[in-house]
Amino acid sequence: MSSVTEKMNCSLSVSVFCDQSATVPTSVDHVGGCDYATTMRHPAACADVISGGRSGLGAYLLAGTVYRFLFLGVRGVEVIPNLSFWLRLPQQAQVLALIFTLLFFGRGEKS
Repeated sequence: MSSVTEKMNCSLSVSVFCDQSATVPTSVDHVGGCDYATTMRHPAACADVISGGRSGLGAYLLAGTVYRFLFLGVRGVEVIPNLSFWLRLPQQAQVLALIFTLLFFGRGEKS
């Protein structure tokens, strides 16, 4: 958050950290000039696991596909989110397997 005046550009920096019990600012620091920083601990900053299992990838692909189709108007195979990544994935896995093979088993050179 900032406020611009003719003479000064003021700012407030807020950092929020996870804490299930605290709900008030822990400090307000005058950083310099018209700049302030504060730190808060609040339960809203804590991450919650909404669902378990392996449904994350499927949900990502389904939600991304529906979004791209309905809201962006994309049609055809391009509706798949990050299509270029998925097309490159087999080749990248093959290169990674080759690197590990060479790293652990050598190049097969005889001395």
